[in-house]
Amino acid sequence: MEYFRLHPDVFLTVGRNGSVLYDIMGPAIYVLDSEAERVLRHCESNACLNDGALLHSSLGVLDTLIDRGLGQYYSKPVYIDPMYFKHHDHLEPPAPPPYGKLSLVITDACEHECEFCPYLFEHDLSWFACSSCVRSKSIKDDADYQCQVESLLADAYGLGVTWLHIRGGNPFLDWERLQEVLTCAAKYVVLRVCITTPGTGRPIKDIISLYERDGVCLNVTVSGAAFLEAQKEEDRSLFEAQCELLGSLSERKLDFSITANIVGCEAGASEVISKVISERFGKTPYFAQFIRRSDFSLGDCRFHVVKNGKRALDIWTQPTIFYHRLINNYCLYGGIEVDNYGDIKACAGCSQCYGSVREKSLLEFAKHNELHDTWKRSKAVVSPCNECALRLACSDCHAAEQMAPDVPGGATCYCPLASMDNLYDCASLLDYHPSVFFCSADGSVMPCPK
Repeated sequence: MEYFRLHPDVFLTVGRNGSVLYDIMGPAIYVLDSEAERVLRHCESNACLNDGALLHSSLGVLDTLIDRGLGQYYSKPVYIDPMYFKHHDHLEPPAPPPYGKLSLVITDACEHECEFCPYLFEHDLSWFACSSCVRSKSIKDDADYQCQVESLLADAYGLGVTWLHIRGGNPFLDWERLQEVLTCAAKYVVLRVCITTPGTGRPIKDIISLYERDGVCLNVTVSGAAFLEAQKEEDRSLFEAQCELLGSLSERKLDFSITANIVGCEAGASEVISKVISERFGKTPYFAQFIRRSDFSLGDCRFHVVKNGKRALDIWTQPTIFYHRLINNYCLYGGIEVDNYGDIKACAGCSQCYGSVREKSLLEFAKHNELHDTWKRSKAVVSPCNECALRLACSDCHAAEQMAPDVPGGATCYCPLASMDNLYDCASLLDYHPSVFFCSADGSVMPCPK
């Protein structure tokens, strides 16, 4: 056989730091060494295997890929267009694009002074602040905005929103308004409601009563540092009050989640924090991370890392998710946030305002706006991600991407792979995943190291 081609559902992605094969149906990822990359780029150009450009000892990778169902030999040139399988890219997008999630901030009030809160402390970069309870950095008069809740939710329903995320501050401190929002949301049975809160400000019996409404769940935000010192905490502190609530939710087998907030270099302890929370409450926590300029200027701080600074990858669970990532920002697509003053943003971690529901209804806003362009900012256009071969297995956070270029050292802080020259030699920087492999030109395949 004189030619070799990858199957249509296998993508070869080349970056400044190496190349990666994406087996979309697997799902699986193969990080290639430089010679294996050269062989496959030669083959994908429909060049003959016998033209003398390749060493015979470098062709073992092709047999390995055939054994794994990723390609095959041909007797003549074959033209295979992998773009065929993302044909929706060539179709006109719906107008307006599909909305799925509305994040609604109902108050900036909070009784705590947490070190991760941007309202109290200056943080230059954040990661998944949208899952936390961070307050706005400014105070405005919101008195005339409260009456717009019902029309806002009606518009959201009309746009196809199915998930309402109620945030603060602490929504429990404006209990009357929270009840108003929940009553309005109940009119639209498709709305699933998540309330993000530190879990204080109301008696536990009142908080538990929220579950009498269909489709309601809580996301309780906690300080990750508190769980590092959990065994030393004896008094009725915020930590103990939160643990009491979480214990009640767990005992009743109610639907809830936990977001652990970490600051700066605490990220290195995320595995310990996750273990303590999982063992105590039976839930693996989400993480939100906040970094001050002084933290990452030291050069030892990274976003979204686990176990000694390893980068966690986000493997797609179905092909449609992979193709979605090719052309969209998987983090933001379909989402919108309306803050306590009616300002419209992409998410809690992004400062850019795209409009206001005080000036225009959500339905009018959705007809055409810059937010839709933000939804289309895939990793192919985000710097420095667009130069990384692993960009299609990356977990997005537009807030970090948006702010990192404006902060000295921010890009390296955003991802430890940004400054790497060869991914194949950087296996130790990746968190273990059973679907990640390292493949060399001689055909040998190594799993991602644990």
